[in-house]
Amino acid sequence: MQRIPLLKTRINELLKSSSGTVAALTAIILAVFIGFIGLILDIGRLALVKTELQRAADAGALAGARALVPYITNEGEVSSIQWENGIQKARSTVLANKADGKALTDCTVEVGYWNLTNQNLEPIGIIPTVQHLPAVRVTVSKTEGQNNGPVNYFLGGFMGQESSDVTVRAISATIGGVVSVAEGGAFPIAIKEEVVNNYFNELVRLYNNNAPGQDNQTYGLPKGYWTVFKNNNNSNADIKNWIKGTELSPPLEIGETINLAPGQRDVNLHDNIIGGRKGTTLLLPVIPNNTSAGQDNVPILGFVAFELTNYQRGGNSGYVEGYLRKHYGAPGTRAAANAPNYWVYTGTPKLVH
Repeated sequence: MQRIPLLKTRINELLKSSSGTVAALTAIILAVFIGFIGLILDIGRLALVKTELQRAADAGALAGARALVPYITNEGEVSSIQWENGIQKARSTVLANKADGKALTDCTVEVGYWNLTNQNLEPIGIIPTVQHLPAVRVTVSKTEGQNNGPVNYFLGGFMGQESSDVTVRAISATIGGVVSVAEGGAFPIAIKEEVVNNYFNELVRLYNNNAPGQDNQTYGLPKGYWTVFKNNNNSNADIKNWIKGTELSPPLEIGETINLAPGQRDVNLHDNIIGGRKGTTLLLPVIPNNTSAGQDNVPILGFVAFELTNYQRGGNSGYVEGYLRKHYGAPGTRAAANAPNYWVYTGTPKLVH
């Protein structure tokens, strides 16, 4: 502790010294020291502002991409991608952030298709392929006329530059419809497209034997079938194992075909088989309307999420009951911009650049 007063005394002696050399040397050391401290402060400030801008851009791109997800209209048709929704949501999200202690006021939002092959954002007008995902690009800058101007240095022009521009960019890609489901991802009930298109907001009963017209007025169209997927033997043992999860269902893809099980399978509605799936959301293959129980080589049109809320044994009158879920992020799936969309998408959007 005694060294500190001694050091102060020596510094004061140097500063009071009549020697021009000592005074000049002291001035140089002080200038370098002040410049070094200022440089550290300015570098830290620039890094902080860039981080704040990047955080705002990332949040905007992700929020905008989520808002692009296509929706099924009241008429049952898949609507176009919601480009304007994505732009507005991205912008409002960015402007809800701050940088350098002040609210952000400007950003540039672009939408288009992210090309998975060449890693570029391509315009809306292209014909998308499975390699194209709807995406949002957000650019945020602190420069002249944008977001309260450039970042000013603490020491002004001491180091020869008074301020710096900062620009960051983020691109987030979302998806169209689910193209494929990984092994273990599908539940062995196939559902007709007319149910998917018309009964999202109503309780749906999928009857064990699809009795024509049964309870239509209350529960909509009971158009669901047990399926053995790609098997040819119609073994109920496989269906039971897929229901319980003791055996993984095969991977499935749009355009492939599956086989529908003939007759009712009341045994599948035992508590010890389907009971463990109650309250969970299941991914069902969507099939054409002109299909019937026992039919083979039925094409898969897409996939839909079904929340199983109840089930009931009873032979031909047995059923599974639940709701078709919207905005469901399905794990273990692959998506493409031009695939049919039945409110199911692959998880959350991801930053791709």
